[in-house]
Amino acid sequence: GNHRDPDLVALTGAQPDLIISGQRFSRYDDQMAELNPDVPLLDLEPREGQPLDSELARQVTALGQVFGKETEAEQLVTDFNNALERAKAAYDGSSTVMALNVSGGEIGYVAPTVGRTWGPLYDLVGLKPAPVDDEEASSNHKGDDISVEALAEANPDWLLVLDRDGAISADKEDYTPAQDVIAGNSALQNVTAVTKGQTVYAPKDTYTNESIITYTEILNSMADAFEAAKAGTCPVRPAARPRGPPRPARTGQPSCPRSRTGAPRRPRTAPAVRCSPSDCWRGRRSSRSCSS
Repeated sequence: GNHRDPDLVALTGAQPDLIISGQRFSRYDDQMAELNPDVPLLDLEPREGQPLDSELARQVTALGQVFGKETEAEQLVTDFNNALERAKAAYDGSSTVMALNVSGGEIGYVAPTVGRTWGPLYDLVGLKPAPVDDEEASSNHKGDDISVEALAEANPDWLLVLDRDGAISADKEDYTPAQDVIAGNSALQNVTAVTKGQTVYAPKDTYTNESIITYTEILNSMADAFEAAKAGTCPVRPAARPRGPPRPARTGQPSCPRSRTGAPRRPRTAPAVRCSPSDCWRGRRSSRSCSS
């Protein structure tokens, strides 16, 4: 099969002991069950009307039970819950937030609650949406079609950005990273989130990897950024994902000039000056240094 449709004949021929379904494959559950009547079927698609945090926990807990990794699954849930509490505590409760999705080099609007990836986080973290007239709020995979000019008028304090192209088109010659698309859009340049550098980018592979691990990383990045904005200091770079080989630094994650020991560099002849979130977020090197 492919990412849209399973090969039902091949599935039955494999004589599986367990079928794990979800996402686009969920619509084939009845057919898979009919063709494999004695095989248990586990559908991990998030259930409509259920909060994201409980569904992510359900998914990873079920997989932990299937593969005998209950302890590891429990730790992933704990890590997620800790990241969520960090983000909730770090958010000031009043700054306005807007989520965007860059797809095909175009900027789409991600609606609160229902929008792709970011939508449920409005409810979980308690984010205040920037005022946008979106009468047809949806979970469209490219975001809702709202003009960039209208989005700019909402003047959000924070931007949350999903790079759909980064997950599906990064190997193509015409791929433009979401950070460059945002930076190159003239309509957004006077938006508070842009002028202050208060933009959080989801991990590059998020669109095709919306797992509890991905959401944990997103929430920790949000917490880092919110904490930095409150303190006027550089956020600490999030720890690497607890899976696979080390990954290169992601474009758009908080960064700051650091010494060989890992501590923020201080000028030798002048006291340290707190840098703005904009300086830290873009990793600028200037006469400023970041205080601890």
